[in-house]
Amino acid sequence: MVAMKQLRLWHLLLALLAAAAYFSDELKPLHMWLGYAVAGLIAIRLLMALFGARALGLQRFYPHFTDLKLGTLATHPAISRTLLLGIALSLIGATATGIVMDQGRALQARPGMTISALFQSDDEEHERGERREGGEREGGEDGEEDGEGIASELHELFANTLLALVGLHVGYLVLFKWPLARFMLFIRQRGKAA
Repeated sequence: MVAMKQLRLWHLLLALLAAAAYFSDELKPLHMWLGYAVAGLIAIRLLMALFGARALGLQRFYPHFTDLKLGTLATHPAISRTLLLGIALSLIGATATGIVMDQGRALQARPGMTISALFQSDDEEHERGERREGGEREGGEDGEEDGEGIASELHELFANTLLALVGLHVGYLVLFKWPLARFMLFIRQRGKAA
């Protein structure tokens, strides 16, 4: 049970950080730092799988379609495992492409950086970059090289796929696996302490 409580806490942190990263897309320094925090949580989850209890292993991401029948289709573990695998691949893809695009720039210490700089929009960053470089950036209208443009498109695709799969995952758990959904969402069962 301790392992499941660790997983639940990790899950909550990941959900909060991933949501914050998704919705802070226009606030580049913050968005990038949140992406690195998500990468850190992915690394922690891999360590949990390697060195933690068996319940934390990666086998929960591999769908097994044995005993899948029409009557058990809605509640068969293959459904939730397939959703988990899709979420994991989308999350890793969005995080990896974000890191490729940033190339560690967000992690470099900047003297004199203020809190308000964290919440700087794309437009403000672009204008500041043009002023620093004395004119139009190279690599096109957005200042992106072709490689970064492809990475940006993939990043957006992975992020949007992640959002859709998380919606399906939450809906599936609420409809068909309510006790697990209640546990993961820290909702107490009546008459019991969580």
